[in-house]
Amino acid sequence: MIKRSKLEGKELESWQKLTRVLAHEIMNSVSPLTSLAKTILKYFKKDEKPKNPDEINTEIIDKTINGLNIIEERGKGLLNFISDYRSYASLPKPVIEQLTIVDVFQNIHKLLNEKIEAENI
Repeated sequence: MIKRSKLEGKELESWQKLTRVLAHEIMNSVSPLTSLAKTILKYFKKDEKPKNPDEINTEIIDKTINGLNIIEERGKGLLNFISDYRSYASLPKPVIEQLTIVDVFQNIHKLLNEKIEAENI
């Protein structure tokens, strides 16, 4: 019973570490996106109201395009990270095949042979 509780403790610890890593990676992508979106909004708002089109100049348009390109790249990076994590975390589909029970036990014997001999089984 002690071994099981230790194993469960290690498993919980591993999940907690994984959760921290995921949260860190997501925050590293989302925080700059939020900040950049806020900056771009300031180009087009004045006193919480939209600016008039004649107040928008080429510099603002260029900064906006640059900012949107950065947002797109960061977004793609985050999507790739999530996609990579999904493929890493998902179990592959089982391969179903027929086999004989004798083969199964022979393989088990090969795997456990050292322990079987050490304990005179």
